[in-house]
Amino acid sequence: MSETAKGSKPSFGFGTLDDIEPREPRVTPGERPAARDRSSAKPQPAPAKEGAVSLKGATSTRAADDAAAKLGFASREPLLRRRKRQPIEEPVEQINLRAAVADINVFVEWCENNRYSYREGFAELVKHIDSKVA
Repeated sequence: MSETAKGSKPSFGFGTLDDIEPREPRVTPGERPAARDRSSAKPQPAPAKEGAVSLKGATSTRAADDAAAKLGFASREPLLRRRKRQPIEEPVEQINLRAAVADINVFVEWCENNRYSYREGFAELVKHIDSKVA
């Protein structure tokens, strides 16, 4: 390594760069350059490799996914969450509660046995409250 004098900048092998003269700008400030005509420039497909699967005519992503799986590629798209029940149209609210584990287990088991969602199970319990209060 070469030593540089304190306060001087290293040259990195470029010398003084005093011989560089800037060019005149092609576009004046505020003026937009003319757009290039790219209508005739069409991308050319790469030549098919041996054993490649053709996707011509594939109209669905399923066909593309199947072809990709045959070539050893895995999809990076997130899995869609399946829903058992249709969404409800009425306004909903969320409730969080602390209850004994035994009570929650009874409620969950009752919902599973009756094939209720927790929302539906709660609605059934509220029906019993209404009949006893009135």
